[in-house]
Amino acid sequence: MKDEFLKRLPSSAAEERAIVEALFGLPNTIREKAAAIRADGRLSDGAKADDIRQMAKGTPRQHLQQLRSRAAAMKADVQNRRLALKPKEVDRSDLYAEMQRRELRDHLKTLPAEQRLRAAMDDPAITEAVLNAPAALSGLSAEHLGLVRDGHMEKTFGPQLADIEKREAVLEVINSAVEIATAQFRRETGLAENEIDS
Repeated sequence: MKDEFLKRLPSSAAEERAIVEALFGLPNTIREKAAAIRADGRLSDGAKADDIRQMAKGTPRQHLQQLRSRAAAMKADVQNRRLALKPKEVDRSDLYAEMQRRELRDHLKTLPAEQRLRAAMDDPAITEAVLNAPAALSGLSAEHLGLVRDGHMEKTFGPQLADIEKREAVLEVINSAVEIATAQFRRETGLAENEIDS
């Protein structure tokens, strides 16, 4: 299973590959230690289960928590990078520019509905006017306004968005690996989710 995850990660993603390796190595370590505990004939089945749980609550659980925390931090970093990309703020104190943007929005509203989207997408001045005003003032539907915003973001931040999307694809693999490794950890140790997080 680990190999399937590693195939989905680019070779340049060294840290992410190391996380996957560690995530899938952890249940194997638990399995080996649990097998040694189960092999101890002096212990009852209940005592064996308790010993396995206690063993898992030590270093293995801490290691899993660290890996999960690192994956969550990577995800938060990518989300913050995406949120940081936004249309340029306009200078609201420049009354002349504000009046021009208003005239552009008024002009946009006079166009037939089928031409509004094209005009807002093709003309950077209209795009700026539409994106820096309340949606109701644009004369565009919410769907068309979303298309204008997405098109503007792609034109303005294309390379950054492409990089973010690549990171999101990598993190999707990491998050899936975390879920599977956590489920395996729980199955091998008998610990509940809240015991892993505590």
